[in-house]
Amino acid sequence: MSASDVTVMVTRGNHHVLVRSVMIAFQDLYRVLDFVGQGTFGAVYKVSNLRDGDYFALKILKSEFVPDNDARIRFEREFELLARLRHKNIVRVHDSGTKSGFSYFTMDWVEGGSLSSVLRQTERFDSSEVRIVLSQLLSALGHLWDNEIVHRDLKPDNILIDDSRKVYLVADFGLAKFGAHLEHRPAYWAGTIPYMAPEQFCHAGDVDIRADLYSLGIVGIQLLTGSLPEFVLSSDDPVAARYSVDFDGLSNQLRQFAPSCSLPTVLCKAIMPDPNARWANPVEMKQGLWT
Repeated sequence: MSASDVTVMVTRGNHHVLVRSVMIAFQDLYRVLDFVGQGTFGAVYKVSNLRDGDYFALKILKSEFVPDNDARIRFEREFELLARLRHKNIVRVHDSGTKSGFSYFTMDWVEGGSLSSVLRQTERFDSSEVRIVLSQLLSALGHLWDNEIVHRDLKPDNILIDDSRKVYLVADFGLAKFGAHLEHRPAYWAGTIPYMAPEQFCHAGDVDIRADLYSLGIVGIQLLTGSLPEFVLSSDDPVAARYSVDFDGLSNQLRQFAPSCSLPTVLCKAIMPDPNARWANPVEMKQGLWT
């Protein structure tokens, strides 16, 4: 296959992504089928293995970060981190390396879509579905917690869901912190603003698993009600907004969607501004979910 044979433009919404160079670089290993999306540092493509036709997700370091040694180290660290994890609700990684200047790794391909894409179609989930989805994600977060990992960017875009409603924490761990490799850069924001815990705005290097539980609480509210809570959308002072929540009003709103289960209480506790007032860990929050 020559360069002149491969000029493909893949369209997703308003994004036009030229995949010609990727197709050429990996033509002896994979057939590039589609552009899926992009995360913090990487772009993801759906590919099929030329050897057996199996589907994989191919993640490459985005071109603008190639000269950035710190970004490359983060990208490689992401693979190393994922290779440590073995959990049914976390996508597995398989292969990694550098090819024609592209740093890359491959992951399981999950048939379905992101939780955000499903939300756009269904608007909201009923309370029983929300509890099932959250239970699976808490199980995955429990595995991260056991491995001293904090995701720091938990949001619907980073969660995959298949047709059977099985969910997977997707491999966008470019902002994760773990073990002895914790970062302490007080001015460094890590996360996506609507889902970030208050402490992530000022002390991103000091957060623990309770920041992920906060993010999961916001995701749970979005699943249950079909929208983000108003206070997380404040652009003037997002930190102050998180400290001024009317929890009685929020609880009453959530009970309109889940009148006969513990879900409203669980979600409100997850998003308390003070980390010490939240669930202590994923195991505790999961137990609360089913009581």
